Amino acid sequence: MLDRQLYVTDTHSLLWYLYDLPQLSPAAQAAFSEVESGEAILLIPAIVLAEIVFTVERRRHDIDVADILDRIAVADNYRVLPFDLHAARRLTDVTTISEMHDRMIVCEALAHQAPLITKDEEIRQSGIVQTVW
Repeated sequence: MLDRQLYVTDTHSLLWYLYDLPQLSPAAQAAFSEVESGEAILLIPAIVLAEIVFTVERRRHDIDVADILDRIAVADNYRVLPFDLHAARRLTDVTTISEMHDRMIVCEALAHQAPLITKDEEIRQSGIVQTVW
């Protein structure tokens, strides 16, 4: 795993990629293509899975949550990152990100020294992590 590029994804980027929706930027699409081809590994914070469930339940009734989770489970180049005590401790280091879910995702990108695939303007403007968009 160490010889391949790592990327962390946020919720919307992953949903847009999995459902081939046009919201992805060319750079984000290229990063996901690296993952698809086996050149990179996609790290998925646990909170992203929770947000997918929440987002789909509230807004996107045309997307099947079970299908998304199944696709993640069988993907060779996806790794789900747990939220544990170490992750909770890292949250105190990133207080400039206002939204807790986003802070959790940023902390994972920092912990793994990986670019974060995100459109989120607050995260991108913060300069805390390298972003791909």
